[in-house]
Amino acid sequence: MGERLPQCERGRAPRPGRRRVLCQLGAALLGCATSRLVPAQRHAANAVLLVASANLRGSIFAASVVLVLRAPGEDTIGVIVNRPGGAVPPGLVLPEPDGRLPGTYRGGPLSPGAPFAIAEVDQAVTGTLEVTGTIRFAAGPAGVRALLAGAGAGRSKVFLGYAGWAPGQLAREIAAGFWSVHAVMPQHLFDPEPADQWMRLSGATQAI
Repeated sequence: MGERLPQCERGRAPRPGRRRVLCQLGAALLGCATSRLVPAQRHAANAVLLVASANLRGSIFAASVVLVLRAPGEDTIGVIVNRPGGAVPPGLVLPEPDGRLPGTYRGGPLSPGAPFAIAEVDQAVTGTLEVTGTIRFAAGPAGVRALLAGAGAGRSKVFLGYAGWAPGQLAREIAAGFWSVHAVMPQHLFDPEPADQWMRLSGATQAI
């Protein structure tokens, strides 16, 4: 079960010493048990955006922007949103909205072949989780296919792999100044220039 994510308070820096974050995904989820991650589509995710600080230089998360979310009462998961990862691997059959495949991103170092996705949709898609507004999240091949089919020509991203932390680890990293916490905005999730997204966000003064 995931711990509560840090709360975003507009205009104030996070006080991570009072906020506990768990980002650990069980093996059952990566076995495509997506119903466990998204038990009811009416529930919205508890989601934040983490931007790596310069203190993470040299680590696997250096210059990363990470979407972290949790279904109510379920696991917490993170996917890196600013690292394009090339083609969809053979064997992962996905629909082609508007005659094209969505961009594929390296979601994180764990289970690099496991698929996840975010997409803009006009209505709820069974087996997916609301992130914010019209943006939904899916895990596992079946959930990803359903979400992309529902997105049509809307913006979408496919992630391979995910980011995870041991219990309490991410909270300690935030407290140590390794991450800044931001509200989730569609323009952050679908930034058209991911190569310099981290530089723009890390230089912003509106970490909240």
